[in-house]
Amino acid sequence: MYMQATVNFCDATQKTYPSPQKGAVLLKDDGDGCWQVASNVGPEYIERNGIKPLSKEKCRMEIESRGGFLAA
Repeated sequence: MYMQATVNFCDATQKTYPSPQKGAVLLKDDGDGCWQVASNVGPEYIERNGIKPLSKEKCRMEIESRGGFLAA
């Protein structure tokens, strides 16, 4: 699940930005219901892969509906 975030780098492309960019973070379940940031992605990766990042509130609601919690 991708959550909207401001990022300074993109893990997928190994790119560091000169200034913060509107991107996203990939959230993953650690197996115990705790969803944590696994990686950062930049705007070009989001566009190229058709990703639709969710707001923090929507991510939290989705995660809690699955019985988990957001660690951020």
